[in-house]
Amino acid sequence: MRKPAPIKAKGGQLVQEVTQVVVDIERSGDKILIPENIPIEDALKALVRRQEEEENEILIENEFPDMSPPEGALALYKALKDLYGFVDMKGYQNTFFGEQDAPMTFIQLEVAPGEFVEVPWGKFRVPSVTGDLKTLVVWRNNGPYFCLQAKVKGRDRPKIMEIIKAIARRQKKNNLYKGYAIKPKFPDREEATSLKDFLPEFFHMSPIREEELVFSAEIEKLIQDTLYTPIEYTDLCRKAGVSLKRGILLEGPYGVGKTLTARVVANKCREHGWTYIYLDDVTKLRHAIEFARRYQPSVIFAEDIDQVFEDAHDRSYEVNEILNSIDGVDAKNTEVVVVLTTNNVEKISEAMRRPGRLDAIIPVRAPDAEAVQRLIKLFAGNLLEANQDLTNVGKQLEGQIPAVIREVIDRSKLSAIRRTKSNNAKINAADLETAARGMILHMQLLKGKTIDTRTEAEKAADVLGSHIVAAMTGRSKSNGSKKESISAVTD
Repeated sequence: MRKPAPIKAKGGQLVQEVTQVVVDIERSGDKILIPENIPIEDALKALVRRQEEEENEILIENEFPDMSPPEGALALYKALKDLYGFVDMKGYQNTFFGEQDAPMTFIQLEVAPGEFVEVPWGKFRVPSVTGDLKTLVVWRNNGPYFCLQAKVKGRDRPKIMEIIKAIARRQKKNNLYKGYAIKPKFPDREEATSLKDFLPEFFHMSPIREEELVFSAEIEKLIQDTLYTPIEYTDLCRKAGVSLKRGILLEGPYGVGKTLTARVVANKCREHGWTYIYLDDVTKLRHAIEFARRYQPSVIFAEDIDQVFEDAHDRSYEVNEILNSIDGVDAKNTEVVVVLTTNNVEKISEAMRRPGRLDAIIPVRAPDAEAVQRLIKLFAGNLLEANQDLTNVGKQLEGQIPAVIREVIDRSKLSAIRRTKSNNAKINAADLETAARGMILHMQLLKGKTIDTRTEAEKAADVLGSHIVAAMTGRSKSNGSKKESISAVTD
């Protein structure tokens, strides 16, 4: 509407200053309505300006900071289906002859194990919109996320805003990976060239029952209380004020069951609505925690953290990234359990091992005698004769990894066949003890010779010292022998 025209004095004369007419134009109904007290001439000028605005090209860019690129692509696909009832978009490419229509790029996105949807990616056009839309990956401090860009005529702004609103509505419903076991990808910015670089994989693991994972009673109790309880009794932990932001380190030699523990945890997560995230590069832990927050409560499992800690006192950039990720401010109020493993705990720095960063360090060891007996019963199943006393074989195999115990079962089957001359032979304790003795001899041969790490001077000093002691006790050898012994060591 027209504002009053003020009268101002200028150069001794009175002049009138006319303020520009501002008319809001809104498309509604089937009539042209002009505000009261607005001359038709001014209304026509406003319509001309509006026409110019609608013909001008505008750029609309909307970022979705809570959406990863795959989530955004899926939300766009569903938003277009909501608005148009179908997704029939046209792609195009720039050629020597100008813009030419080209097949639209669709990428297969796995939305559940074995279930795929083709989602649009790249530059494309939608019906009744003049101009193009483009999907983008935007990088910020917390990693990559989805962005939609539109270069269209001004008149198409309402249609683009409607698409953006539809994506945002999908964003609130977005639970693409929640409750699944997944293996995400966190590419470096310079390496990511396609949506495919960001697509997580649904993590397929052969199922394992908890009773198949056998440790000593003490270790089992530690794992159950520290790792299983937050997953199995989540609501009770919340009500009791127990933090579900936890850091746990499983440390122990190769083959004792750390990876099997990960499989049991993955199954428990699926059973209790947690998201399980397998991280194959522990240096990406910060990105994994940010990802896990979207789908919490979550468990992140990363193996062999000692590969990053080449030195116990190393404070490299990667090490600091890991420490800050576990103990950082952003992780304080999350329901994310970080489980790390190592075969060499001595390489893990004290800064990493302190409480607050790691709530628990669980020593995972080879089974004791009692656990060995349980493993034999598990592996042998109905092939084991009833009422067998496994005390002796349990003691024989104490401290051996489960793979060795399984091999003893297989060897004992041969003893049973020879003893019974039957293909339905059952294993007894004697068969197991025989196989165990042979297996222990085998393992001793695999140990190899002990490496002498002494310097040549230290070796010579030890030989000389032993001869001096022998001489003092009356068991001295000849001088020639002494010289030979010393020279043999020092040469």
